[in-house]
Amino acid sequence: MQYSDTTYRQTSHVTRLMTRVLSQPSKILRSLDITSSTKSRVYLPPAHKITCSSIKKLYIMANVSYEDVPVLLENLPLLEQFDLQRAMFAKPPPEAETPEGLADMLLASGMQPISTSLIKFIPDVMCRSVTDATIFYNLFVLIARIPSLLELKMFSFYSSQFSSELARMLAIPRLRIHIEHLSTLEYDDP
Repeated sequence: MQYSDTTYRQTSHVTRLMTRVLSQPSKILRSLDITSSTKSRVYLPPAHKITCSSIKKLYIMANVSYEDVPVLLENLPLLEQFDLQRAMFAKPPPEAETPEGLADMLLASGMQPISTSLIKFIPDVMCRSVTDATIFYNLFVLIARIPSLLELKMFSFYSSQFSSELARMLAIPRLRIHIEHLSTLEYDDP
């Protein structure tokens, strides 16, 4: 199923439509594309509204927040490919500015998996007016809790930076046992 809006429609319409589609207990819907050309924030549906659990491919090109994504992934157990384009990055809290601080923050919040699907994740990290540290924070906080993540597709100049940042996190023994899966993660250009 594919849905695109235009600048003439309100973002609330996109949010309502996405909620409506994901709240249908369909067993045949395998792919969902949502594209919004508006610049306003698009809200993902709350957990209790997501009952369409058969989706295997999800493509979202809209101003959704990285902070809202875990709830979505928790409720899509068959997801295999996840494209997230134009998503809004959350600002890292001050305590997460060092690897040790980020590790403490993650461990304090619990490291329960948000997805056990074998996911190929394709994030958009291009043309953003944010720092590399913010990009790393948002991606890392998300994928650290996806133990079955198979592949992270992003351009090589970002993946090399991501690898060096990840190595710093893997060097923290108390966190490493929770993020061991990321040490064998495959990177590939989209």
